[in-house]
Amino acid sequence: MTNSFSKLYLVGNPVESFLKLLRGVDSCTDEDDSAAIITKEIFLNGDCGRLAIILKCLFPEARFYFSNSEQHVLTLIDNKYYDIRGEYKDPVDSFKEVDEEFLINNNYTDNYSFALRGPII
Repeated sequence: MTNSFSKLYLVGNPVESFLKLLRGVDSCTDEDDSAAIITKEIFLNGDCGRLAIILKCLFPEARFYFSNSEQHVLTLIDNKYYDIRGEYKDPVDSFKEVDEEFLINNNYTDNYSFALRGPII
């Protein structure tokens, strides 16, 4: 039996497929009707390093890149940069490679606060 998950998540770019799965997007559900608003809020506002570490668990060759000016972490996998939105296509000149210890010590893995940010939706 084939369901919408197998149709979407077992084909194409595995990184993009995982990020869509995490955002709750599939062939029947788009960004506006899914958990995407919540997951993007969390992983773009304090927990971008946590997502990078999750991606490294799934894709061991992944490397972490941080931009001080943007206060954001990207993950490099197979010569493409990713964040929760998918492949990151903006210039990455301001990003420098960092390690997991940097992400943890600088609170990029547990910096999101519902109490401070308020209701998401």
